[in-house]
Amino acid sequence: MADTQTTGIKKADELITLAAAFGLTVTVETTNRETLTSYVVRISIPVPAAYAGTELGRTIAGDTMTLLWAKAKKKGARGGLVDATVWSTVDHRKVRTLRDVTAAVERLGHDSAKYARDAAPLPENVVDAPHAVFTDGRQVHAGIPADHVRTIVKNRRFRGWTFHQDDQRAICIENRRYVPVQLAPAEETPAPAAEERLRVRIANGGTPEILPSRVALEEINHAMMDGKRDVREMSEARGNARIVYRDQRGTVELRRATAEDIATYAPAPAPAPAPAPADEKTRRWAEGFAAKWWAEQHTGEPTDAALAAVFAHTVKPPKREAYPLIREAITALTPPAAAAPLFAALAAREAADEAADLAPSSLHRLINHMENMPLAAPPALHERLRAAKDTAEGAWEALRGAHSLTAKNAARSAAKDAIVRARAAILAVQPHARRMHGTDMPHTADSIRAAALAYMHVGATPDETDAIESGTAEVRVDCRPDTGTGWTVTARVTAGIRDVGWFLPAHPPIVVKFRRVDGRQSPADNARKVIGSMLRVDVPVKYKDAARR
Repeated sequence: MADTQTTGIKKADELITLAAAFGLTVTVETTNRETLTSYVVRISIPVPAAYAGTELGRTIAGDTMTLLWAKAKKKGARGGLVDATVWSTVDHRKVRTLRDVTAAVERLGHDSAKYARDAAPLPENVVDAPHAVFTDGRQVHAGIPADHVRTIVKNRRFRGWTFHQDDQRAICIENRRYVPVQLAPAEETPAPAAEERLRVRIANGGTPEILPSRVALEEINHAMMDGKRDVREMSEARGNARIVYRDQRGTVELRRATAEDIATYAPAPAPAPAPAPADEKTRRWAEGFAAKWWAEQHTGEPTDAALAAVFAHTVKPPKREAYPLIREAITALTPPAAAAPLFAALAAREAADEAADLAPSSLHRLINHMENMPLAAPPALHERLRAAKDTAEGAWEALRGAHSLTAKNAARSAAKDAIVRARAAILAVQPHARRMHGTDMPHTADSIRAAALAYMHVGATPDETDAIESGTAEVRVDCRPDTGTGWTVTARVTAGIRDVGWFLPAHPPIVVKFRRVDGRQSPADNARKVIGSMLRVDVPVKYKDAARR
């Protein structure tokens, strides 16, 4: 078998050209037989580097198409399509016509462009520095401006072509790397150290002692003036002195301290006293300020300036010395939406979808979610979220008060507009909230508990909140066969908290459809074989058969 990128069959080569235009990976295997030549064309989506090794990456790698073409060796023969199969990680289907084959290639191309755009770096991720271009590890250009690299990134994102940014923040495109060249800052000449005003005092040839210059000069002046009656002999030059006393002090030498003297004989600094543990009253006082911080929906970093701005209008603002204790309380009292913002956004997006029935109760539930969303958003988006909530509240009031047909139609139109604005604001906070991805599923007990608290926070009863905090984290896979032959199984994967009598989900279910690999076993046993290796979690996974509908 020899690898080639053409077949000599017009329709096959047109499909290969179309797949290459979409940036898909195309391989052609040729087999020569006695009477005909067959070509196996495989078309697949290149896996972005950001998804390599993940569940989504394995799903992308499994989306392929296999085409079998054959051409007889007799004169005038034309090649034709013998077989076409579209594969996924859980299923496969036959494609019968060239029109359907072309549509399948286009679908793979559009999916490839979407995956590439989702995983590709943004223009603002390009390092603001000149770039060097390496081809196959060899430098070919230098000094490429960062704006030029940003243009390349923007164009490739628009076309959906695969590229990524590596750990060195270099833009990698096929065999080329655009490596940022960080200009090393000029080495600053260290400023001469200020003269240490220290002296060395040696008494009777003993261990040197480091003293402040003021103390040493006072001893020299006293020996020369008031205390000269106690001095037998003395010499002094340029701040260095030798004093011989008549009493038990003996011979004292005083000189300037060198850096070596300071490093060798300077006393070690006394350790800073450990802060006293805060008492119960002080902790409650700090928790009060932390509650005010979260009540005003401050989701930014609690810096000194931010804390001072928030507490400036309180009756008695806290002193800066108390800020560390308040920061600890802010971290301890983090609301569920701030601890797991993606799952709060998923719950809000579901509420927006449910509000499409334009019932006042559904719209009121959406308003409650929008009121909670600023805790999951950066401060720059708070104003947009509040505006969307105010619009939803106005539509809710209009729906409740509408009695005439004209008023009801106007209220429904306002409600539809409010839902659109709310959904856009939610997705601006968390773009991944459009749907639940397998790579976003929490995988540890603590992360599942935090996700469940955020997902169930709005509308949860006290009993449900207690169950989330005390229950057991697990992943549940509910498997249901189809209504026909039962060979197709739909699995709904959900991480959540199990407690006596109920299962509280942490996110919307992830739906996976696959074909049974063993008809003798139950759907749950088949699911364990097909998707079990994809669930890399640190909690128990339970497979459950659901009744066929």
